[in-house]
Amino acid sequence: MKLKPCLKCGSGELYQREQISDNVAFKSPIFVVECATCRCIVYAYTVEKAIEAWNTRPLEDQLKAHAVEVLAGMLAEADSLSYGYSDKEEAYLPEARALLGWEE
Repeated sequence: MKLKPCLKCGSGELYQREQISDNVAFKSPIFVVECATCRCIVYAYTVEKAIEAWNTRPLEDQLKAHAVEVLAGMLAEADSLSYGYSDKEEAYLPEARALLGWEE
């Protein structure tokens, strides 16, 4: 799974590594994703969970969901109008429909 850039600084220079937990009672491997630039770091007990935690962007996900909702409304309204689309609007239609999962 591909890592997103650092949420804090935007750097794409990231390290992934496995290390042993410092917890004396529970010596187990942990997996780390760390930004080489600002040292932002995520720990987890599996590689998959570390990557998932690193890539989690709750505000970004909410914004995208809202944008998709607005776009769907705009396309539905525009489809119902009789004047059609401008050339500029036509250029964005395939990408917008793909984002929404709509068939052409």
